[in-house]
Amino acid sequence: MSIFKTIALVLLFSWAQVLSAQSADYQFIDNTYVSYIRTVQFGPDGFPNVMPLLRLGEGGQLRLQFDDMEAGVKNYNYRVIHCDRDWQPSSLATMEYLDGFDEEVLRDFSFSFKTLENYTHYELLFPNQDMSMRVSGNYLLVVFDDENDRFPIVTRRFVVAEQQANTVARVVRPASVQRIHTHQEIDFTVDFQRLNVRNPRTELSATVLQNRRWDNAITDLKPQMIRGKEAIFDYQNKIVFPAGNEYRILDLRSLEAPQSDILDLRIKDEEYIEGDLAPLRTRAFNAHLAAPDLNGSYVISNLDEGGDSDRTADYVDMLITFKTGQDYEFEDVYLFSEHTEWQIKPE
Repeated sequence: MSIFKTIALVLLFSWAQVLSAQSADYQFIDNTYVSYIRTVQFGPDGFPNVMPLLRLGEGGQLRLQFDDMEAGVKNYNYRVIHCDRDWQPSSLATMEYLDGFDEEVLRDFSFSFKTLENYTHYELLFPNQDMSMRVSGNYLLVVFDDENDRFPIVTRRFVVAEQQANTVARVVRPASVQRIHTHQEIDFTVDFQRLNVRNPRTELSATVLQNRRWDNAITDLKPQMIRGKEAIFDYQNKIVFPAGNEYRILDLRSLEAPQSDILDLRIKDEEYIEGDLAPLRTRAFNAHLAAPDLNGSYVISNLDEGGDSDRTADYVDMLITFKTGQDYEFEDVYLFSEHTEWQIKPE
């Protein structure tokens, strides 16, 4: 199986920017700030597992959706912040990068149906008639609770792009012999003849992402060579990503006919469902088996009810066990995927 399913190349101008004086209780990363918000998905409308990227002026939309496990109806608002290449607030005023209102109410919500655990499902589709982006660049979407302290609940990064340069990339074997079988290297060339660039070595900067992940993105890449109107990014052992391991698959689409690796499912106190997953074992010394997957992402699907899975899918308190041949007395084991927002979280 190929190490990369998706490689994003983002070319940025490095104009000098002065950070706006804006205090915030949130970070400029993909993050959830309260424990009762679950299953946050963000991507192009109809494609929640694709990188959230819009092309300026082409009419696309992004969809954000999440569940509030406290149920009921809350006053959630959202706003969009334009960022520089380092994901800090840019020097642009709101009216310079937004058309419409700078803050709006999240109005689209529905209640869970035929589930043991009650939740409210929220959705946001934008750009919309209330808010749209005027310029390209990095953006942060912030959703916050408008009651009392107006605290944030979710932040998500997205990019608005303009096709002003042509990029040709290729995946090659790393130059380092030690990495040939474990890593892949990216080389690419950028044709910038349509851009007004005087000094491409200082004005151009590139960011390379693996599978939509920002946690291991390689940033602030400068052209290694300029050939006419082409910027060449051909580094040795710099734009390199490790393959990592194949992700484990947990299939909970049907609770009436569960997959064979689910040992048991049971209803607790008529309030929630809990279950046991068959013990996981290391695959380090087994033959590699490739299978189609989402590279750590996930989908929402309910095969038992059909129809609207966003409202009929139930939550399961699943016990996951990792069986090893050694003690982990001074070490920790973590779950890591898009479900954890590509973070090593204590919980």
